[in-house]
Amino acid sequence: MRDIIKLFSYARGLKKYLIFISITSVVVVGINVFFPFILKFSTDKVVEMTSGGVAVDFNPIIIAMGILFAIYIISDLLRDINGYFGDILSVKLRHQLSKKYFQHMLTLPQTYFDEEVTGKIINRLNRAISEITNFINAFSNNLFQLLLSILVSVGIMAYYSPFIAIIIVLQIPIYLYITARTSKKWQKYEKNKNSHFDIASGRFTEAIEQIRMIKCFGSSSRELKMFNSRFNKMISITKKQSLYWHQMNFLRMVVQSIVYISVFLIIFDKVLSRSITIGDMVLLLTLIQQTINPIKNISLFVDMYQRAAANSKDYDESMHVKPETNLNYGKKALNAKNKPIKFKNVNFAYSDKDGDVLKNISFEIKPGEKAALVGESGGGKSTIANLLMRLYKPAKGKIMIGDEDIAEIKNETLRSQIATVFQEPALFSGTIWENIVYGRPDASDEEVEKAAKSANALDFINKLDKRFDTEIGER
Repeated sequence: MRDIIKLFSYARGLKKYLIFISITSVVVVGINVFFPFILKFSTDKVVEMTSGGVAVDFNPIIIAMGILFAIYIISDLLRDINGYFGDILSVKLRHQLSKKYFQHMLTLPQTYFDEEVTGKIINRLNRAISEITNFINAFSNNLFQLLLSILVSVGIMAYYSPFIAIIIVLQIPIYLYITARTSKKWQKYEKNKNSHFDIASGRFTEAIEQIRMIKCFGSSSRELKMFNSRFNKMISITKKQSLYWHQMNFLRMVVQSIVYISVFLIIFDKVLSRSITIGDMVLLLTLIQQTINPIKNISLFVDMYQRAAANSKDYDESMHVKPETNLNYGKKALNAKNKPIKFKNVNFAYSDKDGDVLKNISFEIKPGEKAALVGESGGGKSTIANLLMRLYKPAKGKIMIGDEDIAEIKNETLRSQIATVFQEPALFSGTIWENIVYGRPDASDEEVEKAAKSANALDFINKLDKRFDTEIGER
């Protein structure tokens, strides 16, 4: 129950859609209540007219069929309306989950992205969105209606035969018990399967990003072998998971079959002993039919619920990672113009397991000075720049701009006053103009051209047909 509440908590702000879908579901169930009674009435009329001694008057049956037709039309119309609002609910929920996830990812510290595989971060979102959206849409659009159908049908059944209603109801706790026993083990399989998929997908993402290197080193077959290995493990887990699920589902179906065959025998016996009319039999059989498929379909919704619960856990864990703003950073503003940069006894390690990358580093860069950091790869040159941008926090010591410790400065203020050229080129898909102004969207035309000239790019940009409006690809 806790997991279901959590799943629906993702749909905050979409209550009006859930309420509307739920109301129309109630209306559909209410209209369909008349269906078995119309069949009972029509059957009794036909039996009465064929028994002899009664004038044949087909008009009541025509009227009954007209009402039945109206029920079909109204039910189908309401289901289509439900489907429409269900589609809107799905896309809005997809947007809501994606926005929250993306918004949260943008606030997380650099260390999070250093420790996570890109493909895994993306998969968490895709899995969660797909499964949560499918479950909530199915629940509001179908399951709620099916559960109401069961309750109403059993209620009417109890009026005509309490014994039959009790037998139908008794199967539900048995069904739910078997389902509850199935769920926990199924989710363990799903978690294990997802971990292999994340690794495979993460490697795929890396391979696409590094495709030039893969081709140059002739390692395509090795990469494909690693990819296939993970999917083969997924297939192996899926076989066990699916076999277990269908074994338990077959057990549920056996229980249901025993219950309904027993009920059919009881109804036929009552007809033969003239305890009920043929019309009553049609009514009861129709009501029973209205409970068979909903109870059978519960297994489908249980499957969707398990997937949603399992695949939302990784999403939920990611959403609980503390953002940068919660890592004891300050809130002061900063004016860095004409102020020195000072590192004072700075120590830093990327993790507790690794040794220090920087040990007791101290230096000062005065305003107007140019400083070059020279050393072997892995010596900490990029790390110093990253610490100044406060992508990481020093384990010890202080980094000062003027007399201000950058640990007390707001991230936005600090980074807005530092121009950065990265070791590797980074481009977003879009125009050349959009990429140049990425750090300063309000830059003027003159400033953009000056920046392009400083980067020795203006000449080749001018040779392009669309100059700064030329579309370029990522990276």
